[in-house]
Amino acid sequence: MEAQRRRRRRLRNAALGALVVLAALGIIYVISRPSPKKAAAACTPPPVTGQRVTTFFKPPAMTISTSCDYKAVVQTDVGTFTISLYAKTAPVTVNDFVFLARHHFYDTTEFHRVIKGFVVQGGAVVPPTPQNPDPAVGQGPGYTVRGEVPKPGHPTYPLWSVAMAKTADEAPGTSGSQFFIVVGKEGEDLPPVYSLFGRVTSGMSVVEKIADDGGPAPYGFPKKVHYIEKLTIVESAPPKPHHKAKH
Repeated sequence: MEAQRRRRRRLRNAALGALVVLAALGIIYVISRPSPKKAAAACTPPPVTGQRVTTFFKPPAMTISTSCDYKAVVQTDVGTFTISLYAKTAPVTVNDFVFLARHHFYDTTEFHRVIKGFVVQGGAVVPPTPQNPDPAVGQGPGYTVRGEVPKPGHPTYPLWSVAMAKTADEAPGTSGSQFFIVVGKEGEDLPPVYSLFGRVTSGMSVVEKIADDGGPAPYGFPKKVHYIEKLTIVESAPPKPHHKAKH
C-alpha cells in the first residue's frame, strides 16, 4: 500500500510538473511572438459611376489612401497629358479632385481661363463668359473644402504645378472644382494661398498648345476654346523598395 501511494504521488507530481512547463512555454510564446502584420491597404478604386454628376450636397468622405499613387489622365481635344497627384502632402485636395473625376464632373468642361506665361485654368461646369467675366460665376460642385497650401518658396508653384483656384474672398486652401496649371513665370510666383496638389508629368506639349491659344489678362478668354474630353483617375500601389542583398 505504501508503494502504491508513493507511485501515485510520483505520477501526480509528474503531471503537475508537465502542466507547469506547458504553461511557461505558452507565456513565453505569447510574449516573444511577432505582432501580426496589418494587411497593406488595397489600392483598388471603387466602382466609377457611369452617369455624370455635377451637383452635390456636401463634401466627399475621405476615400483615397495616402499609401497609394494617383494619376489623372486628361484627354483633351488636342491630345492627352498626365497629372501626378500629391496624395501624401495634399490628401484633402486630392480626395476632392479624385471624387469629382470619378463622377465624370470634369468631362466636357472647358479651359476657360488661359493666359500664356501664367496659367491654364478649367474645371467649371458653367464657365465665365465675356458677357459675365466674374471668375466666381463658374459653377462648382455645390460645396468647397479646405485643402492644403504649400510653404512659400522660390518659386512657390514650379512650372507645370497643378493647384486649385479660389476667389479672392475665400480662405487660403479653399477649393471646389476649378484647377489651374502653371505655364510660366507669373504663375510660379503666385502667393501660397492656392492648394497645390499635383504636377503635369507627361504631355507638356499638349498643355503648351492650349496655352498658345490663350487670351489677354486678367480674364484670359481664349482665342480658341479647348476642353477636356475625359478625365480618368489611375490608382496603383507604390513600388516596393529594393533591398540590397547581404553578402
